[in-house]
Parts: sequence; structure tokens; C-alpha cells
Amino acid sequence: MWTTRLILTAGVVTLVSGCVPSHTMQPGLDDGSCPARYLAPLSVNQPAAGDPDQLTWSGPAQTRDIDKNNAWCRTVEPPVFLTLPRLRPEVPNGIDSLAIVTWNTNVGGGDLVAFLAEELQVTCEPTEPANLGPPFHFVILLQEVYRASARLPEALGGPNIPVRIEPDPPPGGRLEILEVAERCGLALLYVPSARNGPDEPGQVPEDKGNAILSTLPLADLAAIELPFEAGRKVAVVATIPGPSGERIRVVSVHLDVASTLSRTLISGNATRLRQAMGLVVALESMNSLATVVGGDFNTWSADESALKNLAVHFPDSPPWDGRPTRGPFPPDHILYRTVQGSRIDLVEESYRRFEETYGSDHAGRIVWLRGQDAGPLSHADEVGQRPGFHLRHDPATMDLDRLFADVEFPGDYLVQPTRDHVRHDLVFP
Repeated sequence: MWTTRLILTAGVVTLVSGCVPSHTMQPGLDDGSCPARYLAPLSVNQPAAGDPDQLTWSGPAQTRDIDKNNAWCRTVEPPVFLTLPRLRPEVPNGIDSLAIVTWNTNVGGGDLVAFLAEELQVTCEPTEPANLGPPFHFVILLQEVYRASARLPEALGGPNIPVRIEPDPPPGGRLEILEVAERCGLALLYVPSARNGPDEPGQVPEDKGNAILSTLPLADLAAIELPFEAGRKVAVVATIPGPSGERIRVVSVHLDVASTLSRTLISGNATRLRQAMGLVVALESMNSLATVVGGDFNTWSADESALKNLAVHFPDSPPWDGRPTRGPFPPDHILYRTVQGSRIDLVEESYRRFEETYGSDHAGRIVWLRGQDAGPLSHADEVGQRPGFHLRHDPATMDLDRLFADVEFPGDYLVQPTRDHVRHDLVFP
């Protein structure tokens, strides 16, 4: 009996390992099968869904994936957008550089307002959004943001409703992504993937998904439903004006952390690889632009096949710095692919992890893009436009001058006070 079981097990493993998981994709999913795919403007002064800023859908071609995604899609509300930012960064020389950030906010556990203030120099007023922003432009690629709405479809539970994520709220309380965008004056595209738990008495229903926040106008809005594994995942896509007058495509993505046992056997444990390659196929079907993908890939190591295959298709990505972003694991990454003739450079030295998590279970990452025509910046007050890294410390417990006494810096060394800490900026020329 044991011999028979061993042979059968070996046969299953051999069959599975020889399978190549399908990631065939197709355009145009707005066929009426899910009303939540229709785009809705966040404000009345935004274009209607039939205008050029409409949302373009694509997704997997396999029937199982389509049916599963449709079932989950019917539990959420439509995506929302606010394509024109009210925040106006004071950039004297136009868009010669651009910060790209990725962060998983743990469904409101991360304090996005505090993050914006501390890391990106944006003050969000509760009543009226700031008109003046930081001395640089940025795009934030967000995962696990949420929206609270009493208009969500009824969801009493079942296989299409994931367990509710209830993080400890930050000091100012949890803020849904629509409120953050309006308070902070940022452009927004939010596309929900799933409900955040079933309906509960006394709680406002929530959905959750990915989003893009930007100081720059968003256009060419798109959503990519990934091959279905453990849950519905939707990558959010837009284009923005970038350095050197070029348009850049930006993508926020979140892959599954694990799949079911049956899917693991069928796909050969290729959950994230299948979703990653589906994303690649969908992006390659779009017009050719320099593309930045940021997200929570839920990878357990930097050697996972999903990341290795993505690196082939995004060969201009910054190398991983060896630092984890969730506990001991490295799930969060930023990938980059340029195009022939582009005059935009990704500054590898600028790629880093944020030291603070701001209440999330993930640390974010940042990298800078810079136009080749951009001239050198020499003023300390323009540090926000220049790639580098920041180190916060308590002056009472750490002597930075002694720590860096024998270090030769390749750029300017700046010291800036921030609240009860000192921020040291290593700025590259």
C-alpha cells in the first residue's frame, strides 16, 4: 500500500512539475457581467466615464479565472478616479525628476497622512487641501487601501468574501483612500479587488484594492484582473507626464501570498509566477512606454521564480538592496523598463526602503527617475528633488558625526531637523 501511495504521489509531482501554468490574457472585460467595472468619477468636476479618461479592462482568458473574478467583482463598488490633482508642487524647472513610491498600507493600518508629511513633505489639511506642495513631483503606488460605503452590495459571507482585515488604527484613525486623496489634493485612481470581510452589524461595509496617488495628472486609466488563484487581484495602471517631456506608465500590483491546496497541486505552486506573467502579457499589449511597476509581490525570497521572470521583462530595475520590508521577508519591490530613445534614467543609488512603517505591516520603498536633460541641483533646500537616502536618529542616543567620521560621501551631506529627530540626507550629485 505504501509503495502504491509513493508511486501515485511521485506521479502527481512529476505531472505538476511538468505543467506550465496558463497566463493567457485578453482585453475588454466590460461586458456587463459585473457592474462594478464601470468607472465612476470621485468629484462632479471630473470627466464622465465615457470620456477619454475611461477605464480600460483586461484579464485572463481561461473560463475558470473569468468566472471566479466575476463572482468577486460583484461584491464591490465601481472604481473611482480623480485625475486632476489640486496639489501644486513648486518645481522651478518643470518635471526634471520624479519620485516613485510603493507601499502596502495594511487596509488603513498605515498612517498615509503621516507618511506623506514625513517622507514626502505634504501637509494634508482636514478642511481644505493644501495648494502648495513639496519641491518635487511624486507618484505613490498603493496596495491594500480601502473604501467604506453603505452602498456596497450585501455580503453575508461565503467563498467570494475574504476575512476582514482589522488593523490597529493609527493615531488619527483609519482613513479611506478617497478621503486621503481629497484632503491632500492628489490625483487618484482606486480599483477595488474584493470586500474587506462580510457585513457586520454596526460596521460600514468596506472594499479594498490597489490605488495610485499622484501630484501629476493621470491618464490612460486601466485595470488588469490577474489570473485567479486564492482571491481576485487587480493591477491599477495609468500614465503620467514624466521627466524630459515623456509619458510614463505606472502600475500598482498585489500578488497572492498563497493559493489553495488544489490550486497548488494544479499549478505546481506557481501562484505568483502565473499572476506575474499574466501582468507582463497584459502590459506588453499596451503601447510602448517606459514603465514602472511597484507592489507587494508577496515573495518569500528575492530568488523566487516570479521575481526572476519579472526581471527578464523589466531589465532596467534597480537591484534589490538585501533589506526586507515585512518581517524577515522581501515582498515589496519596484521594477522598471525603459524604451528605445527614452531620455529618462532610473537612479539606482536612490532605491531604498523607508525606515518607518507608520503602522502598516510593510515598509515602503522609493526610487527616483531623472531626465537626462536635467541640470545639477546645488541648493540644500532643493534636496527633495535629488535622489539620496534619509537616516532618522535621536541625537541624544546616536552620534552621527562619530559614526560617519571616516566615511567619504560621494555627494552633499545635509542635516535637517524634523520634529524630535534629525534627518540626515546623503544627496548624490
